[in-house]
Amino acid sequence: MEDDSSAEDMQHYSVAVSQDRDGFFRLTCPSCGLDFKIQSSDADLQHILEAQIRRVERDMKGEESEDSSTSLTCPYCGYRDALNEMYTEEAQEYFQRVVHRELIVPMMNDFANKLAKSWERGNRGSSSLISFEADTSREILPPRPIHGPEPADMKIVEFLCCGERAKIRDRWYAVNTCPFCKTNVQLS
Repeated sequence: MEDDSSAEDMQHYSVAVSQDRDGFFRLTCPSCGLDFKIQSSDADLQHILEAQIRRVERDMKGEESEDSSTSLTCPYCGYRDALNEMYTEEAQEYFQRVVHRELIVPMMNDFANKLAKSWERGNRGSSSLISFEADTSREILPPRPIHGPEPADMKIVEFLCCGERAKIRDRWYAVNTCPFCKTNVQLS
C-alpha cells in the first residue's frame, strides 16, 4: 500500500509544554483523579504531542481511537491506561487550542478562499440573484496558547525496578506498583 502523504504535505509546528524545574510533566489518573508527574525528555514530549494531534484528527473524522503503545499505571490506585488518556484537563485543552489555531483555522480559511474563487469563476458574466463574498485577505488566528507554568511540587521517587523516576504527592507512601513496568514496589 502506497502512502499518499509526502514530505511536501508535512507541516512542522513549535509547541512549548511546561515541565517543572526538575523536568517532570503532570498527568492525572482518570480513575482516582489524583495528579502525578513523569520525567520527560524533548523526544517524550514530541511523542505526547504527536499522539494528541492524531487523536484530535481521529475525533474530527469520527474514527475510533487506536491503542497507544505507551501506557502507565497510576501510582496511587494502580489503574493502567494509555498515556494520552492521563493528560491533565489543562493539557488536553492546550493541545486542542494548538491544533485549532495551527491546523483547523488555516484549513477553514483555505476552504473559504477556494469556495469564493470557485463561486467567482462559476458566476462570471451571469446575473445571479445570489452572491457570495469571503474576505480572507487577512487571516486572523486566535492568540497562541500558553501552557504552564508548572509548579515544582511533589516528591521524586526513583523506581529501582526499571530506573525510571516519577513525582508523587509529598505525604503519600502507599505506592504499590511501578507506574512504568508494573512491578510491585514498596516505598520506605
